Amino acid sequence: MKSTVLIHDHEEQKQLWLEHWPRQSIFDEWEVRNCFAEAFNRESVFVVCRDNQLVTGMLPLGRCDSGGGYGFFPGETWHDETWLEPNRIIAADATVAEALLEVAPLALNLRYICGQNGLSGLEIDDYDYSYFPAETGGYSGYWQRLSKKNARQLIKTVDVFQTAGVEIRYNRIADFQSLVDFSNANYGADSYFFDARFIQAFEKTTGWLYDNNALRLTTVLVGGVVAAVDLGAVWENCYSLLTGGTNREFPGIAKLINLHHIEWGCANGMNQIDFLCGDYGWKRRFGLQAVSYYRLRRPLKEGKV
Repeated sequence: MKSTVLIHDHEEQKQLWLEHWPRQSIFDEWEVRNCFAEAFNRESVFVVCRDNQLVTGMLPLGRCDSGGGYGFFPGETWHDETWLEPNRIIAADATVAEALLEVAPLALNLRYICGQNGLSGLEIDDYDYSYFPAETGGYSGYWQRLSKKNARQLIKTVDVFQTAGVEIRYNRIADFQSLVDFSNANYGADSYFFDARFIQAFEKTTGWLYDNNALRLTTVLVGGVVAAVDLGAVWENCYSLLTGGTNREFPGIAKLINLHHIEWGCANGMNQIDFLCGDYGWKRRFGLQAVSYYRLRRPLKEGKV
């Protein structure tokens, strides 16, 4: 017998996630998602399809700030959009995916979907930007992807900092505060960390990564002064850069730390070095590969409250 139900109990949601959610990125770990769930404290609901008690589909949702609708669990938002990526609609086929959406409550704004599930109405949302060392010849192959002009500019910028004296340290937890301070100083209200809930979520995530030997908090010092801090995670041979901040006294330092991530990832056997979505004016110039994410919007259906 087929059924589609709504699950509101958090512990039951956790068990469903642990038993049925595919682990394909650091963001597929329940503990990472739950760090954001605890910080934002949103109503969550999982839509689950079963066929004779066998789970054939799952759509985990969280209530969002604005519009009265839902995004992917846990519904954390920055500028009215969810942040965590990538997301999935787990479904045996397109019919199951549509059944999940039909039963889902209220309006939906589902971002950063990887894969299309045979659904109609999907639109390109953004692109994930990564470097895949094994596919492109490691670190030496990386430089072959750059235009000669971009390569020269990068080398020139890095050489200036190297002349001043560069030191790199890892996993000094206190440096996370410098990351927050730099981000807020550079972007003000447009910084993730202008919202105390994001600070709490990332602090919890940093602690979990550290406890599970997955943390890669990288700090660059120039002339003994902290110039840049990036928060990363190493998971299943994927090196993901989650967020970062740069000292405005060192313009161009982001180029050095990003090159360092690529060099380190290549040297340490990473299959993927993932800089997440959003080009921000530099990722394509850095020779990163873009992979499409999709968005699905569904308005409030008549009769739902």
